[in-house]
Amino acid sequence: MGLFDIVIVEYPLPDSGAGTVKQWQTKDFDPPYMKQYKITTAGRLLRERIHYEDRSDQKAPKDSLESLRGCMTPIHEALEDLNYHGILNFYGSAHSGELVRISLQPATFGQDLNHADEVEWFEYNAKFTDGELVGIEQVRNG
Repeated sequence: MGLFDIVIVEYPLPDSGAGTVKQWQTKDFDPPYMKQYKITTAGRLLRERIHYEDRSDQKAPKDSLESLRGCMTPIHEALEDLNYHGILNFYGSAHSGELVRISLQPATFGQDLNHADEVEWFEYNAKFTDGELVGIEQVRNG
């Protein structure tokens, strides 16, 4: 599993079913650390710039879990254009972004860990040249 970054996709995708994906993910940025990126309708790749603030409850008992809650609250500063040049791989399913529950039953290919039903997997490569999106292709599995 591991960490990943989140991609918000405003640009139209080639498959109508891709609209069921709640959260797109990528591991193409090093290191992936739950940062947020956006592919705009204009075809630019933006990254959210944030800083962290301590918004924990100062009245909570010291060294308790309650005293840690909110100690690293992300605060949005801006969206910055990366002027990205390369290929960005991103993927997801209708259940992407949900918390994963540990299951004692082995998952099979094409099944989601949270759900017993089959889910449709979407994966794309977005090609950027000098900051401009020049194409999005679906990655075919199998």
